[in-house]
Amino acid sequence: MKGAKNMSEIQNAIEVKNLKKGFGGRVLFENFSLNVKANTIHAIIGPNGSGKTTLLRLITGVYQPNAGTINIAGKYAMQLENDYLYEEQTGLENLKIFGKYFGFEINDRSDGYCTQLGLTEHLGKRVSTYSKGMKRKLSLLIVIMIGRDILLMDEPTSGVDPISRVEIRSLIE
Repeated sequence: MKGAKNMSEIQNAIEVKNLKKGFGGRVLFENFSLNVKANTIHAIIGPNGSGKTTLLRLITGVYQPNAGTINIAGKYAMQLENDYLYEEQTGLENLKIFGKYFGFEINDRSDGYCTQLGLTEHLGKRVSTYSKGMKRKLSLLIVIMIGRDILLMDEPTSGVDPISRVEIRSLIE
């Protein structure tokens, strides 16, 4: 981007203005606006079916709004609700595969995150042997290593044990 600013110089990382979105006659968003300041952490909380995932899909461009505008100031990566990992490969092999695809390398930074998430001793094991929490943590590690300005997460601690939940929240902070 010509004349691009870094995230510390940008006031709002995400701006949603007058959003309208509906499916099959059901309106999920009507005149909805949201500003997310740069370098902050936010959570969108609501019951199943309230539109949390739809909002993320609108922000990322997977869905198009019926009306309104969405602006994202910077590049983003998204951790999906489901973990899309190569189950028959090891954790380390997954990191290498996704690293080649997304252009990151396994290095001291990734080693530090592995340690913080309690993954280091499990990287040599096949992902099919991982618990749900370990899979979530590996997915989070991959998304973080992509190195984008904005990290969007859909249900990052869903179905994980309390210790993994604390580790994931600590890393997000």
